[in-house]
Amino acid sequence: MARAGTRPTSRDVAQAAGVSQAAVSLVLGDKWRGRVSETTAERVREAARELGYRPNLAARNLRLGRTRTVLLVVPALTTEFFGGVYTGAARVAARHGFGVVLYPSPEVVGPARDPFASAQAALDGVIASSMAAAALTAVRGDQLPLVMLD
Repeated sequence: MARAGTRPTSRDVAQAAGVSQAAVSLVLGDKWRGRVSETTAERVREAARELGYRPNLAARNLRLGRTRTVLLVVPALTTEFFGGVYTGAARVAARHGFGVVLYPSPEVVGPARDPFASAQAALDGVIASSMAAAALTAVRGDQLPLVMLD
């Protein structure tokens, strides 16, 4: 069982359900059909609920090599238009299992600099508005999908 004050792990779920960690991974990753019985799958889900288990997203992202996160670069959020752009982007991204990181690029300062030291490692795409080509290369290199606004 999870130690007091620590977050429960898949190992804790496996122990509580009386199954292997592999079975827990299959069930919680929704890849169990044909590999684990319905009864076992339910036992794993129940153990996870009782323990308050939440997957470690950092570990999952490291294993999968992606974060399901996109960077939205817009001018400073001083207009209602760009507030709506962010709200719409976040809504659509959430429907597809993505998160949105907002990076306001002040218009008077010039092109945005790389908002992350290693954007390519931390992001799966870029949505950008009013940026110079050189700044886009700095942010996305040539590896990240890009959508341009306006």
